[in-house]
Amino acid sequence: MRRLAENFHLQLYSTSPAPKRDYHGLTITNTHIILNSWDISRGTHVFPRRKKTLLEDFPTDRWFKNEIEFLFGGHVVEYAVRLATGERNLQYIPETLVLHIVRMLAVNDILHLRQLSKIFFEICNTNSIWKIIFRKSTKRPITKTDQKQSEVMSWKYMLQRKFLEKMDSKTVFESFKRGLIPKYDQEMLDKVRFKSRTVPEADLKKTTMKSNVASTATSQKHVIDRNKTINTKKI
Repeated sequence: MRRLAENFHLQLYSTSPAPKRDYHGLTITNTHIILNSWDISRGTHVFPRRKKTLLEDFPTDRWFKNEIEFLFGGHVVEYAVRLATGERNLQYIPETLVLHIVRMLAVNDILHLRQLSKIFFEICNTNSIWKIIFRKSTKRPITKTDQKQSEVMSWKYMLQRKFLEKMDSKTVFESFKRGLIPKYDQEMLDKVRFKSRTVPEADLKKTTMKSNVASTATSQKHVIDRNKTINTKKI
């Protein structure tokens, strides 16, 4: 498992356009490209459909290239093709080296690193990177409570939640309207519902559907993340 993990270059998740809304996970390693697809109409725990190809065969696999471009964007196809043809620069280094570099950077430098390219944005937007940002931002070690929370919500949202807890109810409600508060965070939703005296209950009901739709992808993604170990054993 450890040897395989060290060969990871990129792991991404996306949702199919409406009305299908299936979930897809892309893994790019030194030797293979793997696309997993979950049909959510059959439940989140159904084993995914899998398409797998050798990295060296990817540039000539027209169907696979079109599928990845449709689900993840042309920049991911370009990244995979250049990796397959032997082009190398900083954005092609393995995930473990990226994590090692990021651990030595300040939070602002990590956020600036995300702006170098679309691929660096994807690399620096993973849960592993946000765990490092969370630890640096809170200026304390990761606790057991943090680890337990991370099983149901992302490190990125856990950091956002820290800031939301310090804000007034009106600001929290605006975050709720923008879909920044997932529906599974009942404690924060209770703060919106019961502590915000200035927000009418009708407004809460009006924005609930929008918030739930915006947070469904985040909720489903972490169900998939919990099964990632099982999936990588099949690679």
